[in-house]
Amino acid sequence: MSASSSYETQYSNASAQSNDSEASLSLSSSTTVQYEPIQVSLYRKQTPTIATGRRSKHFILVGVEAARREKRRARNREAARKLKEKRKCIEDELLLKHEELQSEHVNLQNYIKQLQQKKQNLQQEIDNSFMDSLQELLSND
Repeated sequence: MSASSSYETQYSNASAQSNDSEASLSLSSSTTVQYEPIQVSLYRKQTPTIATGRRSKHFILVGVEAARREKRRARNREAARKLKEKRKCIEDELLLKHEELQSEHVNLQNYIKQLQQKKQNLQQEIDNSFMDSLQELLSND
């Protein structure tokens, strides 16, 4: 008998035993799988429900409780999907705003360069006019 088939047999036995009741699940901390020299526990010992108010997610429910669990999981999936969509929408808006700001930044940088060029041209004209007037004064003497 191979290790995988012995695992399947022991696991199916363990899962059949764990379906009995919640009490049997909390007591079945000795449910183990034998991998030749290694022994592995399928479930850790469950904490008392009084202490945590929760059951193990591996505990199999039936009837109304199973329907409630499925309904709760469906609501949780829907809420997670909506949250994911909202985050995606916010991310897209921020990306668009980032691109707009980058474009504005480039435009402002170009405007600064134009103003600096204009300033340089005006400064050149002032210097030229000052030199022309100075030469004219010197030539009149």
